[in-house]
Amino acid sequence: MYIYSKTGERCHAQFPEGYVNDVNYGGSVKALAFILNNECCVSIDKTIKLISDLTDGKLSISKGMVNGLSKEFSMKTDKEKKELLASLMQKPVLHTDNTNARSNGSSRFVFIVAAPDGTAQYYFRENKGHGGFN
Repeated sequence: MYIYSKTGERCHAQFPEGYVNDVNYGGSVKALAFILNNECCVSIDKTIKLISDLTDGKLSISKGMVNGLSKEFSMKTDKEKKELLASLMQKPVLHTDNTNARSNGSSRFVFIVAAPDGTAQYYFRENKGHGGFN
């Protein structure tokens, strides 16, 4: 919304094409938030505070935005994940394991498939066994 200076009328302008939210952050802000939260295991609240502190309060990102980054990253890397799994399945030796996890009060399972060369992929599933891996 803006106020037209000549008439004082309040106007609502359309967002330019390609922008889907009221606030859009560049790739570097999203990457920083994603890496802090997922790779460095920094909580969402602390990630938000750190980015706000680094920008002298100019950026105040929401919990929902930080939380949604994992899903966004997962969707954008779907092709690469499929290629990685295909390459893992061609390896002569694979190591696999799973562990229990809790999600919203329910038991879930984290699977890992790894090759001796260090190539690995993790999967979060609701079921164990063949049903969980398909």
